[in-house]
Amino acid sequence: SKMALTEEIVLSKSKASNLARVKSLNCWGLDISDISVLEKTPNVEVLNLSVNQIDTLKHLTGCHMLRELYIRKNLLSDLKELEYLAQLPNLQVLWLQGNACYQNSSDRDRVVEILPNLKKLDNTAVVQRKSLQNGEYESIDGKESEDAAKGTRQRNVLKCVYCSWMNWTTENSPLSPKS
Repeated sequence: SKMALTEEIVLSKSKASNLARVKSLNCWGLDISDISVLEKTPNVEVLNLSVNQIDTLKHLTGCHMLRELYIRKNLLSDLKELEYLAQLPNLQVLWLQGNACYQNSSDRDRVVEILPNLKKLDNTAVVQRKSLQNGEYESIDGKESEDAAKGTRQRNVLKCVYCSWMNWTTENSPLSPKS
């Protein structure tokens, strides 16, 4: 039988007085398959739905404040489900491991393609880089643990400045082909 996430569970887990006030929700490992109640939580920012029986993300299209989604070990069988998240402008962190649709590095590339604003996918930084040759995006992975991520933020800023400078000098070099 399909186990539904209910308003009661959401309110008790989030300690919010009503669904519109839910900012953070942890429903890890509750054996839930139906998350339609999340259509009524437009302000949720952090959502942990890992280790459940969820097979679609269509109920999350209205969660416009969503920044982090943890959906490891569920029943997502098609990466097309991620297209429901493509309209969420603030989504930066996604954990997807342990779903049938997500097995290898080409799946990872596809995820980054569908969700170009992601900063982190499964605890690995996503760096979007415009390649100079053909203007297509390629993703560069920087492996970082949760703890290391805090210390690397400053380094990342420097790295970005350096990359921008490198790109600028390359593009403005007398050796670069003029378009």
